[in-house]
Amino acid sequence: MKAYIKYNKPLPLVDYLLPLVGDKKEVKIADIGSGPWSVIGSYSPGIKVEIYHSDIQDFGSFWEQRQMKPVISVERQDMEKLTYPDNFFDIVHSNNALDHTKNAKEAVKEMIRICRADGWVYVHCWLNQLSTGYRHCWNAKEDGTFTNNKDTFDLKELGFQIQFIDRGGESRYNEIIATLKKKV
Repeated sequence: MKAYIKYNKPLPLVDYLLPLVGDKKEVKIADIGSGPWSVIGSYSPGIKVEIYHSDIQDFGSFWEQRQMKPVISVERQDMEKLTYPDNFFDIVHSNNALDHTKNAKEAVKEMIRICRADGWVYVHCWLNQLSTGYRHCWNAKEDGTFTNNKDTFDLKELGFQIQFIDRGGESRYNEIIATLKKKV
């Protein structure tokens, strides 16, 4: 099944975000760099879920070519210059997008800025993607460091906890999950 068909419908919120939701009855989530559809879901029983999907690209023609309408619209946003207000979201989520930015450190700072105090920033990245091309601008490393030909920065220095997932084989099939609970 094509991914755009699989995800172009209301789906339950993914399990890995539920611990970040906690006991909240209402939650506002930013899905930054979501692409033409979001893979994180849009509802959870007993919780009012408000999700803002965004990406730097406009995907109108993507849906027109497939003669479909997106169930959930994707707002055009630049991760490095988000237009959302400070402290706006309970959870800021980014899946496989940070390594596509020109200034990944600035994008991380923006995600922290729009996250509420006591909220969460969740970043997922595949490792060592720079050499694969396809708009990759950074290599994520297993320790949470991001590098390219010009710069290096460490997510841990910004307060993130890093979880390394070893999938075996080539390092680019491994991944990190970086989480930050924004202090009050």
